Amino acid sequence: MNSLRLVDLSVDYSDRILLEGVNLDVTSGMFQLITGSNGIGKTSLLRSLAGLSPPYKGEIFWNGKNIYPKNEEFVSSGCYLGHRLGIKMLFSVEENLLWFSNIYDVKVNIDEILYKISLSKQRNILAKDLSAGQKKLLAFSRFLLKKYKLWILDELFASVDSKGVIKLIDIIKAHINNGGMVVATSHQNVYNDACELSVEKFKTSLTKDFLDYM
Repeated sequence: MNSLRLVDLSVDYSDRILLEGVNLDVTSGMFQLITGSNGIGKTSLLRSLAGLSPPYKGEIFWNGKNIYPKNEEFVSSGCYLGHRLGIKMLFSVEENLLWFSNIYDVKVNIDEILYKISLSKQRNILAKDLSAGQKKLLAFSRFLLKKYKLWILDELFASVDSKGVIKLIDIIKAHINNGGMVVATSHQNVYNDACELSVEKFKTSLTKDFLDYM
């Protein structure tokens, strides 16, 4: 069984501490939903969890080992999707999938993945011409190329139509049932068995000032 543990975590943005004292345990077979108002620090928290931005304070452990500095086991176990989608806008949908497969050095069944992410009809369309939701689905496709244990998803369902959401939920359920784990932010709880953590209780006075400034 795999585990992700946050211990007394504080995260900051632009030299402002947004959240402090966050403690959390996520294990195999869990969908951990992180909720909170816009600008409160959810994205900063997820970036810390993904190993992209060290927390201001506290520790993050993957299977008992700190993920900072670089933890190779953690790096090979997780995949992160944030606001920057990491797709080639002048590539077609199919060309993006082939590009992903080259990056990850894996063979890919294009037809199968296109069906899973509801983009079969958009196969030859340039990414720049897709809707916002379709671009997100295309970006998510790389999660299907390798058997990552931990999926970290920042507002995955935003802008995705109802058909796409259903497809994503089916994929996530299969991942969870196979012993995977998901940590996600969302303004909508579309996964019935999610464990929800509101980070409102971890915000600081600086968070309030930051939200007022926004």
